[in-house]
Amino acid sequence: MNPDLRRWAAQRLVFVFPVLCFVASLGYFAESLLFQLEAEKTEGVVVRVYEWDNDSSIFGGAKVYGPVFRYQWSDGNPTEASTGQSFTHRFQEGERYPILFDPTAKGDVRLTWFEQLFALPAALLAIALATLLPAWLLWVFVIRPRIKREQERILFAAPVNTSG
Repeated sequence: MNPDLRRWAAQRLVFVFPVLCFVASLGYFAESLLFQLEAEKTEGVVVRVYEWDNDSSIFGGAKVYGPVFRYQWSDGNPTEASTGQSFTHRFQEGERYPILFDPTAKGDVRLTWFEQLFALPAALLAIALATLLPAWLLWVFVIRPRIKREQERILFAAPVNTSG
């Protein structure tokens, strides 16, 4: 591989992770918006709640819950589906919640909560922004000065042509 190309790639490598997180955030945000545009809103009734202990440090070892909702699907028949996500919120059987469902795919339901619709894109955006600052600082205070020193070394090391 060309050393100049390798050096150029290494210099910009610090920005790969923040940019990938940002792109993923945009993708998930767009997916959530498209889902909301195409989804139908209805009321779901909690018919079952799956409950388990979570060892994750995010939830602090608390119990988490996965509700199953019964709702009327687009063909008029009742159906049941889970959001496929766990919550620290304790759902009770018989409770009613506004939900969004895909009228073309049974089982694709989401609560109208921020956690269900935008938490993942927001988290990825926060990670992108949090890692962009160290990447930028590394670029400004380490990589860019090194590039300047290398350019100056090449410039001043070049033989001077005194024959005119």
